[in-house]
Amino acid sequence: MERKKFKHYLIFIKQISDFAYTKSGGTPSTKKKEYWTNGTIPWLPSGKCQNSIIDKADKYITELGLKNSSAVIFPKRSVLVALTGATTGKVGYLLFESSGNQSITSIQQCDIPNLVPNGHLN
Repeated sequence: MERKKFKHYLIFIKQISDFAYTKSGGTPSTKKKEYWTNGTIPWLPSGKCQNSIIDKADKYITELGLKNSSAVIFPKRSVLVALTGATTGKVGYLLFESSGNQSITSIQQCDIPNLVPNGHLN
């Protein structure tokens, strides 16, 4: 951990990986209908990150789509960050488990006692 002094303040600089886990999403092939038709797993585009709470998905993928792509499940209460496009840098707070495209990274709190005060990421 790096320490720096700025005038009268001592600031500790940490990397996100010091206190949280990150995951990036993926998109199942849209050419394979079996990855999307009758899907039950919520899937989010990065456009859902609008500096707000995300409480629903408009698209869903199937278990087959999840298994045969780079898609992952983002846990409930993750902070999602849009990486590209018109929403670059915007965030969303996820209220349910979901997958999302490759232009989203999720941040979830690590289970390290006393590193992040209670309630800051959950």
